[in-house]
Amino acid sequence: MRAQLEANISALYGLLNDVDHGEWQSILIPNEWTIAQNVAHLIEKEIFNYRPLILKMLQDSDTFITEYATSLHPAVDPFYQTSPIAMLDHLLRERMVTVSLLQNLHDGLWERAFQHSVFGTTTLIEMVYFMAQHDRMHLRQICQLLHICV
Repeated sequence: MRAQLEANISALYGLLNDVDHGEWQSILIPNEWTIAQNVAHLIEKEIFNYRPLILKMLQDSDTFITEYATSLHPAVDPFYQTSPIAMLDHLLRERMVTVSLLQNLHDGLWERAFQHSVFGTTTLIEMVYFMAQHDRMHLRQICQLLHICV
């Protein structure tokens, strides 16, 4: 599962490697997030949802976890408007902190049950799967914004 989380970030770098920074902030499809907003959302999820969820699960068994409400219009730090690669690097750093929490966990922790406000009764391994799927959804959105989906 950790490998999937890391691979998703690599795929994002691959998608955005040659994207002009003008496209980064441009509305490429009406009523859709920009590329930068998609990446800002992933950073927000990493910091305020994924990592706290994992930490709480590792500390307590059979706990109740609520999702942090992310923005409907993610804000992009002005620094990243001129440096898209720095934004990707920020996401990579945040993801690696999260992945480090998952290293060397024994099977009992991966299977520990907890209550989630959206998913109901679930386990850490299922939540990491949901995290990876969420990444992939945004990868598809970015692919569609760039009109390069097959």
